[in-house]
Amino acid sequence: MILYFQILKIMKIMNNINVIIVEDHEIFRNGLKYAIGNLDNITVIAEFNNGQECLDNINNYDVDLIFMDIKMPILDGIQTTTQLIKKYPNLKIIALTVFEDDKYLQNMIDAGAKGFILKNTKKQELKIAIQSVLNNNTYYSQKLLKYFNNQQNSNKKIFSKIEIEILQLISKGLNDDICEILYINKDILEQHKIELMNKTNSKDIIDLISYSLNNNIVTFQELDI
Repeated sequence: MILYFQILKIMKIMNNINVIIVEDHEIFRNGLKYAIGNLDNITVIAEFNNGQECLDNINNYDVDLIFMDIKMPILDGIQTTTQLIKKYPNLKIIALTVFEDDKYLQNMIDAGAKGFILKNTKKQELKIAIQSVLNNNTYYSQKLLKYFNNQQNSNKKIFSKIEIEILQLISKGLNDDICEILYINKDILEQHKIELMNKTNSKDIIDLISYSLNNNIVTFQELDI
């Protein structure tokens, strides 16, 4: 059986990912830096206490992704993100939050953030969030999904029972075993996979897993990690 961490390893190989953390609370900043330090090929190259420090120094760094706190002194994450995306439209930003306040989340979306995680996010979710955003997808922490699902209800996609089962099994790291579990042949399975890719705008299995997590089709507790 292909385990979930093995699926992550077959993603397209990337060079080292350079990350900046913008967070005014040292305890959260250090915790995030420690978690990132345990991930392969991802390096924290700078840390800033507020958005103004980030804007003043960003030109000195070759950065791929910024973790941005939302509420900070001097210049908050919303204003900072707006200015960064205006100047660097391809820059990826993941918002850090302890809030479940719709106003802050929507403002960060409008500013250009592509991901949202809670400040106490665990290593496994952190890695998926980084890879999802760098692959031009969005990522929402599961604890924030209630808000995002409400925002997207009008565009909610409809899946058949077997499609839901396939998404769940794929997310758990299964491949050929799916045919035996669901009593279908490989051709039928491949047809369903193609249809799921189309429905979810996914390019590969990792995108499907990210979609399943973001839409609460599968939880981290169910993954075979």
